[in-house]
Amino acid sequence: MAKKGFILAHTELDERMVERLKESGLDLLGVHPGGGIKAAELLDELIEYLNDPRFYGMLDELEKSGFEIEYELHGLNWLLTKSVLDCHPDWKRVNSNGERVTDYNFCASSEDALNYITDRSYYLATLLKQKSHRYNIWMDDVRDGHCHCEKCKSLSPSDQMLIFCHAVLRGLRKYDPEATQSYLAYMDTIKVPEKVAPEEGIFLEFAPIDRWRPGGNDAEFEYIKPLIEFFGAETSKVLEYWVDNSLFSGWKKPPKKCVLDRERMKRDIKMYREAGFGDITSFGLYLDSEYTALHGEFSIKEYAECMDEPKDV
Repeated sequence: MAKKGFILAHTELDERMVERLKESGLDLLGVHPGGGIKAAELLDELIEYLNDPRFYGMLDELEKSGFEIEYELHGLNWLLTKSVLDCHPDWKRVNSNGERVTDYNFCASSEDALNYITDRSYYLATLLKQKSHRYNIWMDDVRDGHCHCEKCKSLSPSDQMLIFCHAVLRGLRKYDPEATQSYLAYMDTIKVPEKVAPEEGIFLEFAPIDRWRPGGNDAEFEYIKPLIEFFGAETSKVLEYWVDNSLFSGWKKPPKKCVLDRERMKRDIKMYREAGFGDITSFGLYLDSEYTALHGEFSIKEYAECMDEPKDV
């Protein structure tokens, strides 16, 4: 049965948020520590939270109430740190200027780097202790972050993402033989891979962030049909931004007031369901106790109600 989800940061989960989620009618919680240049540091912070009995207890309470818990992670910079890349120059990506750099991502044609990512993915799984078999571990949060070396230049950003996903999945399955891993269709990787086919256990996670940027439109929707045909509809998942108040606030505090566009959300969900997607979720960051103190409590239940089967929209 398709799940209805909501994504927040580990720092935003408290006792009141647990109650709000339990009252909402949702059944999927994603935990997203953050992206950008601090993604690895924030992932380390999440791991520390998971060792805190109070935090883990809140997750356990949600699981007992019917929630499935997942982690949504820009994890490449944690899996393959800059210090490791400095020790292995041939693992570094080549940027569009022809330079080997350690800023983001890696050389997707390096078998040694891929094997290292596999080992680190196993280690990360042991730290997350995730009960769900579905993992969402992504490359770095950047445009034009793929490798342009002689071996990689014929591989699109989407091909390189899928190669990375396969390396991650191999590591996850050493920890959990039933693990699956998401291919994040997002920014540069919104197009279908051209030269690499998905292995069993890879599922589509469609995240059309550009439609939410100033001047954005629904052009990313044109990729849905080919992506669904390529990855299959049965396990495909939507990752939207309907209530991503971190994006609406420009990723700066204090948070702005978030106004849910119910009609737009319902239209989108109807379209996604007709396309064949299963689970549907949205980022919901910057809607925590700090937001409540400024603007009053945002209704997660109202958001969840938009997830119900749309009728005439």
